[in-house]
Amino acid sequence: MDNAYIKEFDVAWRKAVRRVLKKPADTHSRLLPLLIKMLPFTDDIHKCSAAFITDLFTACLKSDSTLVRSVAKFGILIGRCDSFLGRNTLLCCSHFGWQFADFAHGNVDLSNGTLLRKHHELVNSLRLAHDAVSIRDH
Repeated sequence: MDNAYIKEFDVAWRKAVRRVLKKPADTHSRLLPLLIKMLPFTDDIHKCSAAFITDLFTACLKSDSTLVRSVAKFGILIGRCDSFLGRNTLLCCSHFGWQFADFAHGNVDLSNGTLLRKHHELVNSLRLAHDAVSIRDH
């Protein structure tokens, strides 16, 4: 998840959205997903990773094999930064502001609607902060 190519693709995605929507290059990137009613690329890729980890972790914990169950628990719950699953879990939790325990217990909502609402709330809070700074500066 923490890969330079993902970040490069994200930049290309935003440029493409601006071009398709015929928006100026300085249109804030936080507004683009709201205009097209889709998750930002980085949110979407983190969501896919979180869903994969959740499905894999759940399947591994239900495995008949003690070894598979042990490796899954270690990778997510104990090893965290020592395994790619653990690192990606931490990155997803950080990206969306989830508590690790909530994610590990399957208590996070991965629906597009919920994540898009969170993005909309973020944009609104940034807009309010910007407006407050503008008012203060005048």
